[in-house]
Amino acid sequence: MRVRPMLLKAGGVFVLLVLASCTLSGCWDRIEVNDLATITAVGIDQYSDNLIELSLQIYTPPQGSSISMQGGGSKGSSSQNQSTVISATGINFADAVSKVQEKVPRLLFWGQNEVFVFSHSAAKQDIAGHMDYILRVPQIRGSALVFVSRTKAKDVLALTPQLRSSSADVLEEVSNLKIGLAMSAGNFNIMLSSSKGTAIMPSIEIMPAPEGQPQKRYPAITGCAVFKDSKLAGYIDDNITRGVMWFRNEIDMATATIVTEDQGGIISARLNRGRTRLKPRISNGIWEMTVGIDTREILVQNTSNTDVAELKGTRIVEEGLKQEIEKRMNRTLQIVQKKFEADVFGFAEAFHRKYPKIWNKEKGNWEEIFPHVQVKYDIKTVIVNPGKRTVPTNRMEGEKG
Repeated sequence: MRVRPMLLKAGGVFVLLVLASCTLSGCWDRIEVNDLATITAVGIDQYSDNLIELSLQIYTPPQGSSISMQGGGSKGSSSQNQSTVISATGINFADAVSKVQEKVPRLLFWGQNEVFVFSHSAAKQDIAGHMDYILRVPQIRGSALVFVSRTKAKDVLALTPQLRSSSADVLEEVSNLKIGLAMSAGNFNIMLSSSKGTAIMPSIEIMPAPEGQPQKRYPAITGCAVFKDSKLAGYIDDNITRGVMWFRNEIDMATATIVTEDQGGIISARLNRGRTRLKPRISNGIWEMTVGIDTREILVQNTSNTDVAELKGTRIVEEGLKQEIEKRMNRTLQIVQKKFEADVFGFAEAFHRKYPKIWNKEKGNWEEIFPHVQVKYDIKTVIVNPGKRTVPTNRMEGEKG
């Protein structure tokens, strides 16, 4: 008597399972890894007045990669070139990408790309159009790093470095060390938008090969490129770049060296922690910016007679470091504010935050105001660690100076 209800119940469950299976998408649109061309770096060169040359560095797994999983094979595999460069020309970024795709028998995949390199000639043109494509395509990461090369970008991508598998790997790792300025595509675009086409980007050069290894040339960061009206305006060296990083509160690793004139000798200190604050002020039509810097330093070398174990010696070193930082920032102002007249410090944003009404009234005149902004400094340096020794090397412990 109970067989019919059980059959009806089982039939209902079967119907529900069939209906549920109809809603499953499955893997009908899957793309196998072997069908993808993984892009690791992109180079943009100006091929002619109306054409750009786009170069894609595509990852190519080494032959017999399974051997590298064994104990003896992994050591040398990291230094082998694991990429190939494919180029094509086009009237813009998107057109050149489509031309490269015609040459590659796999689907271009942007998800792993971490580096964009613009050549000097491409950066001299309006770079905003290239940035539009980079930030519009969903696959491309806004965190990808951007650089300007003083040589052809295609040549940078084709390098086979000694310690890394590709030039993109070298640039990414050097940026992670935070020795120089690092700039992502997203942050660069924010600078272009907020400062009316004024921005800054790390510049790179191709370094000579190690002796006896002519093929192992590599790219290195050698300062920064300054942009105005979305076009390359010029370059600044490493020292000026570090000054810019102080203004932007982006300094992370720095070593300052001073000469103690009263005691003789040289003292070097390494930055342990630093912070910069911009304090804007507008009074009687005068625009002023006070740059407040607070640093904690570690003494790393002392070849002078100054004894930092004594309060007097510590004060001498701290005052010398303060003057050295101020001197470097003044040199930076002379180049960036007076020569390029490019606000890459973030002054505009600081004034906007504190004086929104005045800013909305005067923002159209910022290019004329910025070169005349008066800059003052409030620098505090503290030696927090004298190192393993408390007295100079040329003096015995307990000996008076």
